Amino acid sequence: MSIRGTCYDNSYGQLFNYDHLAQLLCKQSLSLMNVDTFIDLACGTGLLLSKLNRLFQGQLVGVDVSPIQLQHARDRVQIATFVEADLFKLSSCNTMADMPDAFAHIGAAFFNTLIQADRIRLLNELQGTKCIKWLAFEIQNEDNQKLFVEGRWYTRQLSNGIL
Repeated sequence: MSIRGTCYDNSYGQLFNYDHLAQLLCKQSLSLMNVDTFIDLACGTGLLLSKLNRLFQGQLVGVDVSPIQLQHARDRVQIATFVEADLFKLSSCNTMADMPDAFAHIGAAFFNTLIQADRIRLLNELQGTKCIKWLAFEIQNEDNQKLFVEGRWYTRQLSNGIL
């Protein structure tokens, strides 16, 4: 694994409870949204997908711009599908256009690094991505948390900070 991937997995990956997050996301995507495809946007080394692999019976998809991180993710979760793509250009990605309706997730490690204008630009891009029907993301400012449901954005505030 690359130094960067190792650093992430051994620092933030250890501080954050990915088992708990996987349980929440699985419960939301299966129980609330009734979808068979889960997409981890900016999946990195596939840490979350590896946890979901034990809980989620549907198709797992990881998307990342880094081919190195995607290789680590492939090694970690052989059963998942991986797509090398820029999240800011995802709506024009042919691989994503052919996917069934999906529940997508963006982790805080990526989303919180963006300035507000880029967060809005990314959310608008994801809204235009055909297969993404539901979106969950973690962000430190709860006022900015949104859930994309059937073509509309809804503002929600949850105590656990996860939609």
